[in-house]
Order: sequence, then structure tokens, then C-alpha cells
Amino acid sequence: QRTVGFLVFISAALTPWIFEISRLVFEVALFPALMALFLLVLHRASRNDRWSWRIVATLGTLLGLMFYTYSVGRLLAPFFALGLVFFFTRRRWRGVVLTWAVFALTLLPFAVFTLRHPGALGERFKYVTFIKPEQTRAEILVRLAKNYVKNFSPRSWLISGDPEPRHHLPVMGSLLIGVVILAVLGIVVVLVRYRSDAWWRFILFGLAVSPIPASLTLDHFHTLRLVGLPVFLLVLTAPAIEFLLRDNDG
Repeated sequence: QRTVGFLVFISAALTPWIFEISRLVFEVALFPALMALFLLVLHRASRNDRWSWRIVATLGTLLGLMFYTYSVGRLLAPFFALGLVFFFTRRRWRGVVLTWAVFALTLLPFAVFTLRHPGALGERFKYVTFIKPEQTRAEILVRLAKNYVKNFSPRSWLISGDPEPRHHLPVMGSLLIGVVILAVLGIVVVLVRYRSDAWWRFILFGLAVSPIPASLTLDHFHTLRLVGLPVFLLVLTAPAIEFLLRDNDG
């Protein structure tokens, strides 16, 4: 486990997507750190039949911090909260519900501000989204699906990256080819060996929903709005590395 953890750490440290944002915007750089901490606590919680108040308070607070840290958190944090349904058991359901309650309490300042200043927090979204009043639901869904698929483009991941030079060095990709290969292998390992494990089902769910905020906007492969994606890809390298190490030992 230490070897796997060390290799994942090195992979994260060398991933352009991770270190580029640390030199650009403070709140975006903080968001992956909060995600990693949330996933770490959630992993430990998944091994417990009952969630203590400490676990509940920590998970709920981290969801709240992600909600406020960066704009994509307003969508991703509720998605991550929804993903906690994977951890429902007869003994654990109270902990999940209480985590939702703690998260809801952290949203009270947001609710009060929204009531006092209707539409203020969504004003910028009007300028960056492709969703317009004159569009039909079918047109919106088709554009959303196209954007979503483009955010999984191997070319963008490995060759070109974000086209905005302020976000990314144009002559290289945003991910290392080794990380992508290991992440794909990790998905296969999870589906074959760990598909009944709530933790890994949550990771696959997180990978699936993380591109949604960016897919709602006009920009193509926006490094900042897709910041949750590399975190889940790096996590998925762990089962692949473990599988390869065990296979070599055998």
C-alpha cells in the first residue's frame, strides 16, 4: 500500500494539470486539495459500519468548503453529496443523512445571500454558458452531450490541453500518458474486482459527474472548470498499480 501510495503521489506531482493551476488561481488550486481530503476521509469512513460524529461533521464541512471555494463546487459538491447514497446500509444510513444535514447547514449563508440578492451569484454564468432562453431543451441536451464527450478527448488530455495559454502551456498535454493508461486499466480493475465496493462506485460516479460544470459552458476543455477530473483519474491509477505489482509478485 505504501508503494502504491508513493507512486500515485509522484504521478500527481508530475501531472501538468495539477501543478499548472497552483500557479494560476488560489481558490482553484485549493479545490483539488479539499477533494483529496474529502476522498481520504470518505475512504476511511467506508470501512466503518457506523459513522461517528467526527466523520459526519468532517465530511459535511468539506462538502461545504468545496461548495464555497470555487464556482464549479456549487454543482460538484451537491453531486458528491448525492453520491453518498452508495454508502447506505442498515447501520450507516443515519451517518449519511446526518452528513447531508451538516452540508445543508453550511449552505445557510448561501441561501440567505441568494434571497437578499436574487440572481447575483448566477450573473457570470449567463456570460459563460451556451444555454440561452431561445434554445429548446433538445438543443441544450445535444450541446451538453457533445461538450461532455469532448472533455474526455484523448487529444486534449495528451497532446493539446487547454487552448487558453493563460491556463496551460500549449505545446504539451494536460495529463501524462502513463497516468491515462493506468487510469483506464484502473477502471477495468474496479469494474471486474471492486464493482460491489461502495468506495469505488463513488469514485466512478465522481469521474462521471466531474466534467458536467465545464460541459455547461462555451469554452472547450477549460482547465479550471474541469479541475475535479484529474483527481479521480489519479485515484483510479491506484488499483491499476496494485494489480500490476501483485501480478509481478505472482
